[in-house]
Amino acid sequence: MNDMFKVPEQYRVRAGYMRSTEEQGNNGVFKIVEGFRNEIQIICIASDAQGWENVSIAVKKNNRHISPTLGQIKKVKELFWDNQACVAQFYGPQFEGTEKGEKIVHLWRKEGENYTLPILKEN
Repeated sequence: MNDMFKVPEQYRVRAGYMRSTEEQGNNGVFKIVEGFRNEIQIICIASDAQGWENVSIAVKKNNRHISPTLGQIKKVKELFWDNQACVAQFYGPQFEGTEKGEKIVHLWRKEGENYTLPILKEN
């Protein structure tokens, strides 16, 4: 069992078409509501199938799809992975997205691996 990847059960969608339960493990849809009037919905689809941990992030503000902010991406990373886990966003050689798809961010981590990061020098 991988203890770096976990799902925030308090945000699991438990009713409707995309509902799931704890029985699905680290797989399901999760909705995080933010904003002064709860007008921002961060919708995450999580999976740990085929040896990869994946969380797809879509954001709706006042029912319009918008690109996730860096702060929202960081929040999702912290909710779904241990702080020691290094996750990545990959861009394939022929990335094709629809208008809505271009506003979705996918975070990935190969199960059981932690990426070696480049050494960054401070100025």
